[in-house]
Amino acid sequence: MGRIVRELLTPAGMAAARAALIEDFSWFTHGSALANFDGIRTHGLRLSNPFTRDQLTVVGGDPRQQPAASVICLQPFPKARFLPVPGPACKLALNWHALPERIGIDYSFGGALEMVRRLHRQHPDWSAERIFMMVLNEYESFVAYDAIPARALRVCPKAQPDLAPEQWPELNATQVAEVHVVPADLEQMSWL
Repeated sequence: MGRIVRELLTPAGMAAARAALIEDFSWFTHGSALANFDGIRTHGLRLSNPFTRDQLTVVGGDPRQQPAASVICLQPFPKARFLPVPGPACKLALNWHALPERIGIDYSFGGALEMVRRLHRQHPDWSAERIFMMVLNEYESFVAYDAIPARALRVCPKAQPDLAPEQWPELNATQVAEVHVVPADLEQMSWL
């Protein structure tokens, strides 16, 4: 694991990346299978996507214990593309105030780790947060290393799916019948 990767996973590196992120964006979205809706209303967004070994080494945790070795994938709003979610999906959002303190690069994309290393080699004077933002601009996704409570989430409404996230109803005040559903065959549609 290279120095820049380790730096982005330190508390100071995560804090700097978070500060850069919320300087440019105030809302963040998460796509989830509609089948998860009731569970999210009850438990919030729980960690589910596995860490990479590099992330686990620095952030800590036991790879045998889920959710200690997991992340939540998030996207800044607005963005150009929707991250695919299996089956019909719902769109959730949170304000920057609710964004977990521990965030990082989404290494699940092929090429993201190499992009970090390449940018660091080409621009050794660039800060870790600048590299984080460059990778974010390329892949439009990042990860949170901590759960997000249901009370912090909003959900895209069926009645007005074109509203901005700050106008979406609170998740806890919404029934599944009131949720805008992204059909499985439209997984690649834009979420702008």
